[in-house]
Amino acid sequence: MRFGRYALVAAMLALGVPLAAQQTAGGAIVGRVTDRVNGQPITDVRVQIVGTQRGGLTRTNGTYRIVGVPNGTYTVRASRIGFAAATATATVSNNGEATANLALGVAENVLDKVTVSGATGGTARAREVGASVSRIDSTSFNVAAVTNLSQVLSARTPGVTVQAGGGTIGVSNRIRLRGPTSINLSNDPLLVIDGLVSNNNTSNFAVGVGGATTSRLDDINPQDIEDIQVLKGAAATALYGTGAANGVIQITTKRGKAGKARWGIYTEAGSDRTLVPLNDPLMSTNYRQIGRLATPGARGINGPCSLEAQVLRTCVSRDTLYTNSPFANLSPFRVGSSTRMGVNVNGGSEQVQYYLGGELSRQNGIVGPSGARRTNLRANIGANLTSKIRADVTMSYLKSVLNLPINDNAFAGVLSAGLLGGAFDCTPQSRPRIFECNAGADTASRGYVTANVPVTQYFAQSQQQDVDRLQTGVTFNYTPLSWLQSTLRAGGDFVYQYDQQLIPPNKIFLSAANIEGSRFQARAYRPTYTVTANTKASYDLTSSIRLSTLVGSQYTNEANRFTSAFGAVLLPGTSSLSGANARFAVNEANSQIVTIAGVLEQTASFNDRLFVTAAARMDNSSVFGAASRQFVFYPSVSTSYVISEEKWFPKFGVIDQLRLRGSIGEAGNRPTFRQSETFFNSVSVNAASPDASLPAVTIGGPVGNALLKPEITRETEGGFDFNLKGGRIDGEFTVFRKDTRDLLVGRVLAPSLGVAATQNVNLSRMTTKGLEGTVNVKVIDNKRFSYAQRFTVTTFANEIAALGRIDGQPIAPIIQGTQQFRAGYPAGGYFQRKILSYTDRNADGIISRVNCPAYGGQANPILVGGGACEIMLSDSLEYLGSPLPTRQVSFQSDIRVAKNLQFNVLVDYRGGSKLYNNTREFRNNGGFADGPDFWDIKAPLSDQVKSAARAMGTSDGYIEDASFVRLSELSMTWVVPAAAAKIFKTGGLSLTLAGRNLGLWSNYTGFDPEVLSNPGNNFGTVDFLTNPPSRSYTLRVNFNF
Repeated sequence: MRFGRYALVAAMLALGVPLAAQQTAGGAIVGRVTDRVNGQPITDVRVQIVGTQRGGLTRTNGTYRIVGVPNGTYTVRASRIGFAAATATATVSNNGEATANLALGVAENVLDKVTVSGATGGTARAREVGASVSRIDSTSFNVAAVTNLSQVLSARTPGVTVQAGGGTIGVSNRIRLRGPTSINLSNDPLLVIDGLVSNNNTSNFAVGVGGATTSRLDDINPQDIEDIQVLKGAAATALYGTGAANGVIQITTKRGKAGKARWGIYTEAGSDRTLVPLNDPLMSTNYRQIGRLATPGARGINGPCSLEAQVLRTCVSRDTLYTNSPFANLSPFRVGSSTRMGVNVNGGSEQVQYYLGGELSRQNGIVGPSGARRTNLRANIGANLTSKIRADVTMSYLKSVLNLPINDNAFAGVLSAGLLGGAFDCTPQSRPRIFECNAGADTASRGYVTANVPVTQYFAQSQQQDVDRLQTGVTFNYTPLSWLQSTLRAGGDFVYQYDQQLIPPNKIFLSAANIEGSRFQARAYRPTYTVTANTKASYDLTSSIRLSTLVGSQYTNEANRFTSAFGAVLLPGTSSLSGANARFAVNEANSQIVTIAGVLEQTASFNDRLFVTAAARMDNSSVFGAASRQFVFYPSVSTSYVISEEKWFPKFGVIDQLRLRGSIGEAGNRPTFRQSETFFNSVSVNAASPDASLPAVTIGGPVGNALLKPEITRETEGGFDFNLKGGRIDGEFTVFRKDTRDLLVGRVLAPSLGVAATQNVNLSRMTTKGLEGTVNVKVIDNKRFSYAQRFTVTTFANEIAALGRIDGQPIAPIIQGTQQFRAGYPAGGYFQRKILSYTDRNADGIISRVNCPAYGGQANPILVGGGACEIMLSDSLEYLGSPLPTRQVSFQSDIRVAKNLQFNVLVDYRGGSKLYNNTREFRNNGGFADGPDFWDIKAPLSDQVKSAARAMGTSDGYIEDASFVRLSELSMTWVVPAAAAKIFKTGGLSLTLAGRNLGLWSNYTGFDPEVLSNPGNNFGTVDFLTNPPSRSYTLRVNFNF
């Protein structure tokens, strides 16, 4: 059956040959297309006769020739990515030649912009594309205000959600395009760089540091980016197939332009400061109430006296409430620093163009062990080998050394040591006469939980990641005829990663394991190969109808080669595994995922106004189950209609352009390696043991599923683009709905089988729908002053439509701590018993759970003769909110004063989500309780009830509204006047001062409502002892020659 499809494609291509040949009679239009700025010829420009669809591509010298043109007067349009379309008039008479030369400038009109397909390698004007494609070009962000690609993506385009992993240098962020599509598989978008599938793993650190991990997405140097296109759902990504259901981030790097060499040199320096308040009463101060205990014979002040102890009368009177901030006593933080310097050059001739760039950067974080060193090199070279063949070579190299501190859910973390410490400064100079200090447990660390071990002692251990990453690719474009073009692209992304941890012996004296020391190493090699080939034929069916047929294929091969080793009890003075003497462990893991695909696309254009495209991709992958290992079909249909170009359309003196568009398509999310296979785990046997006769048997292996197939997302979207008032206002709006079927969930297996507890099966369904909008307004635009404002808005709602049924029984909700996956609710939604009411019935200033009934089997203390229950909870778990923002708005301002001064402002709002403030909960319950909710009678009753309700079994009080408004970026650039720049012998000189994370407005009671303790988790939104994003300032100087 699949061979019949390919036969159909061949027949369609064959049909195009005679159609094209039949229309060669008549005259011709010839000309040359050049750059409006420098006059250099531009290659690969699409030139066509408006209304007739006749046309072709410019050659290496910028010339074009359109034949078979009847006598008459025509309008010729030229368009290319990065440029605004231009038109010219030509008159053909006596079947002769007419000349129409065109000059292209930078694109400003949204419909004139050109998109690139990483799936096919082709280009198309925005007016031809029926799906929403958001674009971030290099002029829309200030490189001085961003340090990585995640920051470039954040708040600049609708439908993109970037949640920060914290303020530690190098940690990964969570990126979602139009929300989640899967429960158990990855929700990360596919990354395509210069047409090559690239490593985008967000869980890349083999050393456990408490929750933080690293991301390969942020390896990309923003300085080298020319253009980012964000395809946010299956309606736009069907041709990317399996792996594209989560959307695609498609990056095009800078290219050379013909002309003399143009040099750019830049250098910058910056600083980072922690936003952890050193002495905040709620967030960073430790509490302890001391009072008289109800112990027979006890004398004086002799014990801790919590609020609940006072209600239970085990503490009969209060004395002193001690408070202490270890951070204020002895701050572990420092002012971080960053430096960056780089150089790039581009130029060339009509035959060869080049872009070369290099950058060195260094960052020192806000705590001792945190830092990064990077070297980025890039070379992009294009050459016109003949008049019909062009080759483009891209190559980049990254050398990165990253040092991460212990943080988040780790006892040795900086925030853990301070926030879980004591309420007393017990140094000999300030030690109060209380029992904690009299025990002599803390005379050096100023209240840190590590007692006499200063927290800075942990800086002696190192966690380091070394990365060498090479990306290289070559693209050949062959245009044998003006209506036929073939593209071949091949390349690879090669990641060499070395993770290591060293705890030196006799340096950290908190535990025996720390004192004896240990060493861990992990090495990984992760290559990704991509080969894409396609041929496209464009031909006129009639004078007003043009058809384009594309047929292609793709091959990807993603491998992982991983080995690790561990050893403990290091010999003093050694730092290698060879010096280890105990607890040896080794591990090896290898995987390979191969995907092959065929692509077919047919486009029909009517009068260059109405475009209809039907496409399909057929995938097969090595991770599909053996019983279902066949091609999976991903169809798509889209339409685009520039209705404003119809003669009958009323423009009311306001509308310049209006485009209506719609699209529907499917894309997949593949299972992970070996999920479809059944295998066993080997167990080593000591040959000298009494059980030496036992073989190295296997136990508890995973149970594969031969029927396993990809999760399929179908997305439908519709919208419109507009341009008003002579280009002063433009924008777009889109509504979308995506339905994912065959979601993987774990089927519980009987323990008697002696294998894994669950088996992956395709059962569940999920729905997400929403609205996106962008409006750009040129409020003022003249030579002396200009002010442009960009607004973006996103709303979406996510719901698990069904979890499915097994053996006729519905699957029970999937529980992950405070979050659950239930049919009818958002994926990962928060569920807890809700605090319905609370009352201080006995007017003692304390909200208590004493004498409250049991909730869910959680018994509460009973005091005979005590007051009535003061807290009422819901009888069952109730939905509290979504883990992902359901509303996002951004405001981006561009202000220019004269020709020399420019200001850029980015403000970001997010709302509709919850964040689990596990830091505050942990500090107000259990053995490490040192928060005001637990100890301070002056704490508001609304805070006390949170701690009391937590003891009753609910975290409702600590699952907080995470809405916020943030001043994300502010930059000022001064372009030095040309006369002054000549003093430095430069063609251009500019200075930029930029700040990041300059303001935050939120009701969240933690450090920052955006942080994530484990960004690698699909849905977990937990703030647990995580460093918040820091505040940074950068000064940058740019020289141009």
